Amino acid sequence: ITTQRSGNAAPDYFHAILTYKDGLRAILHGSMLTPDSGLRFAVHGDGGSYVKYGLDSQEDSLKAGAKPGCDGWGQDLSPGTLTCVVDEKIRTENLPGLAGDYRHYYAAVEAAISNAAGNPVTAQEAVAVMELLEAGYDSARQARTITL
Repeated sequence: ITTQRSGNAAPDYFHAILTYKDGLRAILHGSMLTPDSGLRFAVHGDGGSYVKYGLDSQEDSLKAGAKPGCDGWGQDLSPGTLTCVVDEKIRTENLPGLAGDYRHYYAAVEAAISNAAGNPVTAQEAVAVMELLEAGYDSARQARTITL
């Protein structure tokens, strides 16, 4: 399922259900327009859940005038929460995220352009992502499951 505003070429929201050969499913939602966008992702399984709130801090740091690479750069300000059932008891633990630094990706792109290293995203990986996106659009337009 996708939705988009009138006159907007790109979807504003998606809901995708991925079903794998072994019967496992992943349900994905995404939107740029939700008024409460604090939830980053939630992963639920038989034995527990991991829930993460908050976005990557790098953009806000740049807007505030911080320089990339400074002390605390990319530090995750909102730990994720892992909740598991252990010995029939629910246990919850906050897990800090790893610091992010987009500069590493852009340095890898520069190295690929100058032939010093391979592309950080291969052509096959890029095509695979595009095929998944197109299958999602086709599924929404045709109101049916697309098998890949």
